[in-house]
Amino acid sequence: MKPTLPILAGLVVTAVSFAADPIKINLDPGTAAPAAQAAKPAVAPAANAGPQAPVPQYVVPADGKYTDEQKIEVYGYLLARRMNMRDEVLPMLQSKEEVTAFLNGFGTALVGGDLPYDPRLIMTQSQDLLNARKAEFNAEVAKNRAEVNARNQKEAKEFLAKLDATPGVKKTASGLRYEIVKEGSGPKAKPEQAVRAYFKTTLPNGEVVAISKDNDGKDIAVEFPLAPAVPGLKEGLQLTGVGGKLKLYVPAELAYGDQGPLPGALTIFEMEIVEVKEPTKQPEEKK
Repeated sequence: MKPTLPILAGLVVTAVSFAADPIKINLDPGTAAPAAQAAKPAVAPAANAGPQAPVPQYVVPADGKYTDEQKIEVYGYLLARRMNMRDEVLPMLQSKEEVTAFLNGFGTALVGGDLPYDPRLIMTQSQDLLNARKAEFNAEVAKNRAEVNARNQKEAKEFLAKLDATPGVKKTASGLRYEIVKEGSGPKAKPEQAVRAYFKTTLPNGEVVAISKDNDGKDIAVEFPLAPAVPGLKEGLQLTGVGGKLKLYVPAELAYGDQGPLPGALTIFEMEIVEVKEPTKQPEEKK
């Protein structure tokens, strides 16, 4: 994403489109997935996540009626979250004073006011500052990803060395390791097909990355189309048929490499295949 100076213009345009949509207010959006994501597998909390953040103490009027200012405050809060302002804007700001200055500029534009100086005269300097901040932020992100990638690669190498000496674990020509926990009695998937399966994804240290449960903790079978799947899953899901259970040890080079949220990490998939089917057709995007 290239940083652009007219942030306020983009914010106002987004605010207009957002205002046209029905607003579903969730006073604790961090504890529940948006409706559009409810069907996705729930992600379990990390095993080493450390102390949990304190539960916020919400203000609840005795009669249940909030003021108009509180209602608008919630609207602004949801708008900022929907626009990912925390992720997009805060990396550009380096002090409380700059946060205040940004909000002052935002508010001034929102009410149709004027700044005490001509924005056209400061445009180039503002753009240079934002470009420099963006470059610093990207460099720090790249540095951190490289460190995480190196650490994960080292852990994966050590884990695989022990795994290769474990009875029952097999290795394919691609480098995929797998265990057939229970051989399936039904048909095996073909490369152009899909499987529905219960699954759990973990890291070598046992940390749970994802699991096929809904928000109520109920097991749900998830569809995996093989054609677009990463090489390790595409190969592994063809190794046993319906009713089968297996563990796939997928090195980073058979998944997302140094990209994605877990750069360089080996991921372990515990799968139970419940159906082989034709892939569900996705609705075409409107042009």
